[in-house]
Amino acid sequence: EMAISLLLAACKQTVTADADLRQGIWTRRGLPLPGTPDGVTLSPLEQLTLEGGVAVVVGIRGRIGQRVALSLAAMGMEVVGTSASVTQECELELGAGGASSTSANSARAVARVYPSTMLHGLLGKARAVVVAAPGTEGNRHLIGPAEVEAMTRGGNSRAGDRGE
Repeated sequence: EMAISLLLAACKQTVTADADLRQGIWTRRGLPLPGTPDGVTLSPLEQLTLEGGVAVVVGIRGRIGQRVALSLAAMGMEVVGTSASVTQECELELGAGGASSTSANSARAVARVYPSTMLHGLLGKARAVVVAAPGTEGNRHLIGPAEVEAMTRGGNSRAGDRGE
């Protein structure tokens, strides 16, 4: 849940919007609205829409990775992931009685899973990246300058409570 909430906050610029609101700055589509200081026209906050985009979940075969992937699929994203335990591309059914399902959650989705060695190539397609891999020494620095450079404009990265 934390990874999803932080991803949404980054996509919708929640922190910036909250700061503007607390300063009495109200904007919509860059037009001055009542409450905008001196009627100044402010640029609209650029927001990223997740629906229709590709989400890359690093560590998708784990319990947290599967829950995150299922949530992203429910938001209309195409979900792909990487796993250190996968040696070739395969499909993973999410929410089918595995770690990501609960008695109250009957949602289902399918994700493509790739070996961890293919992460760099997947990042160029990503609108969102969530790292849900365990914080082990082998997973340190999974996302570095080269990986950030590989992400498309507008890609977001959030390490979901794990790794560094």
